[in-house]
Amino acid sequence: MRPYSLDLRERVAAAVDHHEGSIRGIARVFRVSTSFIVRLLQRRRVAGTLAPGPHGGGPPLALGPVDLERLAGLVPGAARRYAGATEARGGFTCSLKTLWLALGRRRLTRKKKSLYASQRDRPDVQKKRRSFRRKARKIEPKRLVFVDETGVTTAMTPAYTERRADSGRSTRPRPRGRRSP
Repeated sequence: MRPYSLDLRERVAAAVDHHEGSIRGIARVFRVSTSFIVRLLQRRRVAGTLAPGPHGGGPPLALGPVDLERLAGLVPGAARRYAGATEARGGFTCSLKTLWLALGRRRLTRKKKSLYASQRDRPDVQKKRRSFRRKARKIEPKRLVFVDETGVTTAMTPAYTERRADSGRSTRPRPRGRRSP
């Protein structure tokens, strides 16, 4: 969360200085917490300013720049290893998740490239593909028909399924082994 603006800090301090109400009342008016007002006044007393202090920085990094370079060297481009093996080989003392996150930030993932037909790169095949695309662009979308060839049948459903229906309507399941419409 970002620190409150200096303008808001000055208005809150001015309200406290002019005794415009209790700290709780002022906190309600400015929609801030009472602890914020207490810490704001304490900062003004100690540091002599209402400006927010610098960010604390967070916990120290588990992997420094040298460790990141070493990690990248242990993970060659062609044969990605699991993080557990990398941890054992590299002698890292951090957690597996830290290694995964560090590898992810360097875009070194375990995902393999998808395969495709090697003929796709040949000039004659590329020419045929371009020709097909030109022909396909000329087809009106209204004339296209999509055929579902998944082969779903009602034989894949249980013989009896409980169903809710209006009174007087049949709750019979579809017969097994017939294609769905």
